[in-house]
Amino acid sequence: MVRGTLEHGYSCLKTFLYMIDAFNVGTTYFFMVNKNDCRYMYYFLALGPCIRGFSHTRKVITIDDTHLHGKYEGVLLSVIAQNTENHIYPIAFYVVDKEKDVYWMFFFEKLKSIVVDGSDLCFISNRNKSIDNSITRSYNHACHEYCMRHLGNNLQINH
Repeated sequence: MVRGTLEHGYSCLKTFLYMIDAFNVGTTYFFMVNKNDCRYMYYFLALGPCIRGFSHTRKVITIDDTHLHGKYEGVLLSVIAQNTENHIYPIAFYVVDKEKDVYWMFFFEKLKSIVVDGSDLCFISNRNKSIDNSITRSYNHACHEYCMRHLGNNLQINH
């Protein structure tokens, strides 16, 4: 954090979401807090301009995750496409406390309201079973392929 504490940053998250929505028409977000101990559970964000611009991108979507380190650990799940000029185009982000099947399923259900299922749609991801299962349940017509970089890394590590 540049200013303040991490706790203060989390306490401002609802205000931040409100401002993002107010200045980015069409933004979709969802924020969940555990009611028992008021702990953050997950946060989905797709900015309105990114949602509208998706219609001008290639229908090949990359799904990836990265583990967050520090005092508050978690996982950042991201969905990106590539525009017609070969630039990376973000579609949606999802921050969760842990990587679980139920979170992936929720992520794809939210994504389905933005990215419509079709035979011209292709998802690329690593070989994560949760991703496979969630795509199969949420997107009946889209194709799902594996990232060659991930496959190559697995071959180097395992063989």
